[in-house]
Amino acid sequence: MSTKRHTIYNTAGALIPLAVALLTIPAYLHTIGEIRYGVLMLAWVLLGNFGVFDLGLGAALAQRIAALRNAGHSERATAFWTALGANAAFGAVGGVILLPVGAYFFSNMASIPPEIRGEIDVAIFWLAVAVPITTISGALTGALQGDAFFLRLNVSSIFGAVLFQLLPLLVALSGHVELSVLMPVVIVARVLSMGALMIACRGYLGSFTHAAWSMPELSRMMKVGGWISLTTIVSPIVLASDRVAIGVLSGTSAVTSYGVPYQLGERSTIFSYAVASALFPRFATASANEASRLARDGQKVIAVIMTPAIMAAIVLLEPFLSWWVSQEFAERSALAGQVLLVGFWLNGFAKIPHLQLQATGRPDLVAKTILLQIIPYGLALYFAVTAFGAIGAAIAFAAKAALDAAMLAWLTGELGTTTRLLSIPALLLSALSISLLLDSSELGSQIGLLLTFLAVTAWSWKTTPDQYKDQVKRSFGNLLREGG
Repeated sequence: MSTKRHTIYNTAGALIPLAVALLTIPAYLHTIGEIRYGVLMLAWVLLGNFGVFDLGLGAALAQRIAALRNAGHSERATAFWTALGANAAFGAVGGVILLPVGAYFFSNMASIPPEIRGEIDVAIFWLAVAVPITTISGALTGALQGDAFFLRLNVSSIFGAVLFQLLPLLVALSGHVELSVLMPVVIVARVLSMGALMIACRGYLGSFTHAAWSMPELSRMMKVGGWISLTTIVSPIVLASDRVAIGVLSGTSAVTSYGVPYQLGERSTIFSYAVASALFPRFATASANEASRLARDGQKVIAVIMTPAIMAAIVLLEPFLSWWVSQEFAERSALAGQVLLVGFWLNGFAKIPHLQLQATGRPDLVAKTILLQIIPYGLALYFAVTAFGAIGAAIAFAAKAALDAAMLAWLTGELGTTTRLLSIPALLLSALSISLLLDSSELGSQIGLLLTFLAVTAWSWKTTPDQYKDQVKRSFGNLLREGG
């Protein structure tokens, strides 16, 4: 089982959809407008929250299949069919419940213009149809993760993500910008994506005539999935509350100004999630000492890759948004986006302990950390958005990300190691912030930025695990010999 190869697959599976999104979001904004796009973003938030009707079975199935790695195919197939059938039923129930909830949710968004409200009523129906598609896809994804079929999983995910971005845009460019038209097209893309996952799971689906349903298996997975489900119920609500608060207090146009850099920042966790996902099957069967070693090496790799990447993104965000969307949009969004990038950098270090606890059968600890944060984060978010708008929401998010990473690291016994690992990068990020506060045309600001990037490069090389240093040296040596 190659962690490096699986990390590459997972990274590619996230970067390619990101590239497509970078190309299509400006086209969406110019074609359907900021208000409609803001409503679409809120619709994805609502649908993401209703993904909780998976009840954690997708992740529980991944853990179960990974733990059954040395068992027979029939045992894994029983777990697969049990989770798939349960998720289809739970998703159907969730779709029915979404209809009134979605109507209530959007009816209270006073900033939505009257001419769009009729479109939303139709869109809500299609959102409800998407819920069982989402839960079934969750079970299929869990099976592929548990079997460590990351190549199949990411090829399917890339196919689905590209369709998800391109099909509605093509329809919008043809002149049909109404949400009542775009939403059914989105559902078609999701159905095709689910079909790709089914093809990837052909080893299980091919045994349909021998499909087995097991209540004891369901009960076993529900014990794990129950806590994962609680996490998936509460976590999306908590994470989406910043955009909902901005939408209620500042309007849907402000959601777009905050949400676009949020989407970009969220993508910065691609690599950290790719590493953690690749380690997930190994955590499920590793000893305590081996799991600790895997986690520490994984965090080091995340730190040395993501720290300079995030620092570069912070510097380049405003000019990028100006080029990508508009100068006016960049001026409204850049500062909040830079703070969000720091938050997502911190959030990246929560990925490994999060999945480590799930893989080792302790998802309850993950859920409890989220529950403890609900009231403090809700209060902080309300006052921050009221006082400072989108920038306040970004600061509250970054503080929550730091707390998340610290609590999960403590639960896995790695808080001291993680704190030492991130102490120097935190200082370098502070130095970068000071340099950015100065006029960028001043020599002192330019020298400060240069010295900061030289320092983070030196730190990254020093911190890189020896086996990866050796690979870099060999690759560099080969290039020099070929060049000679």
